Amino acid sequence: MFTRVNEELLDLARNGRLVLFLGAGASIGATDAKGSVIPDGKGLAALLAKKFLSAAYESTDLKVVYDLSCSNSSVREVQKYLYEIFEGFEPTTSHLLVPKFPWAGLATTNYDLLIE
Repeated sequence: MFTRVNEELLDLARNGRLVLFLGAGASIGATDAKGSVIPDGKGLAALLAKKFLSAAYESTDLKVVYDLSCSNSSVREVQKYLYEIFEGFEPTTSHLLVPKFPWAGLATTNYDLLIE
């Protein structure tokens, strides 16, 4: 049965009928020109909390910290800050492979623009 599933997936992939979903961890390994590693969800939550809230929120869930940051400041300011955090990071070899496949669609929960 496992072989059948693999063949089905391969056939769907060959025909561009799969949707790629990228969630947390899709950007792991990306670095910027200084060698800094892209923050993960916990690291990003800590950065947002430090900038827009307080140290008490640094270990809070990213979604909650993002929403509170937007409420405490503005969506525009938080998104500007996110852009500043992520703008220098470069795609990894894995990111560069993504456009080489004929996807039916792509969905992501990530704030960075490494796939775009």
